[in-house]
Amino acid sequence: MQLVGRVWERVWIHDALGRAAQLAYFFLLSLFPFLLFLTALLGAFVESSAALRMRLLEYISAFAPFQTQLLFSKTLDEISASSGSGKIALGFLTGIWIASFGTGAIQEGLRLAYGVRETRPWWRAGLGTVFLTIAFVWLGAVVMGVVLYGGMIGRFLAASYGLGAEYHLAWRVLQWPLLLVFAFAFCALTYRFGLGLRGRPGRRVAPGSVVAVGLWLAASFGLRVYLFLVPPYSRVYGSMGAVIALLLWLYLTGAAILIGGEVNAECESAALSSRPAKGDASAVS
Repeated sequence: MQLVGRVWERVWIHDALGRAAQLAYFFLLSLFPFLLFLTALLGAFVESSAALRMRLLEYISAFAPFQTQLLFSKTLDEISASSGSGKIALGFLTGIWIASFGTGAIQEGLRLAYGVRETRPWWRAGLGTVFLTIAFVWLGAVVMGVVLYGGMIGRFLAASYGLGAEYHLAWRVLQWPLLLVFAFAFCALTYRFGLGLRGRPGRRVAPGSVVAVGLWLAASFGLRVYLFLVPPYSRVYGSMGAVIALLLWLYLTGAAILIGGEVNAECESAALSSRPAKGDASAVS
């Protein structure tokens, strides 16, 4: 309980919940250009972008609020109907630029958690943030490819080795833990390279990654239950209700990421404070 109290104190001191609102804003601005680009990229190799978007929405709807599924589908259809290859590329570059601000906000939150400052020149720090954002995008493309086409690849391997019903049952069960593994890997990479500094800070990533994924799952489930049990919220926001629900979900996602960083920083601080200093008699004995 002491660890929880110290982490909660860090969250308030560093205004992690306020920074989560900043992240939600950047997430929203860059979300649809990225989804359009990734579905167009993967759809060019395997199947049509429209069919791919429908499969992607099925996975998103498993975590996002119910009301956002129609919003995702309608928005992506409207964008893709008026977008050529040049507009998709421009949207991707714009999304990279906007998302880099979100990545920078995460980096600043992690630096506050660890009590370190950015020492690189502004241009070098900016390039590092852009490169880290691009790495996250390509990681997202790989994750989408594995998740969306894992069943297809598995069916081919199952047919080659004479597996049938066993494979389908295994994939139905394992596809969701696989998504959680990818979410854990994303958090771990964020905490490991998000500081953008060489040296000691940021070596502990597992505790915060577990907490971030757990908080994200709990928050996503809680939000879905709340929106299901309290439907009159649409009377307050009207047609904007789905956008508000999406923004709230992105806010909870950003809060989970930043709180996970605070957990890592607190764990590392506790480990360093409990380590005996050099020359201490207890260390010799």
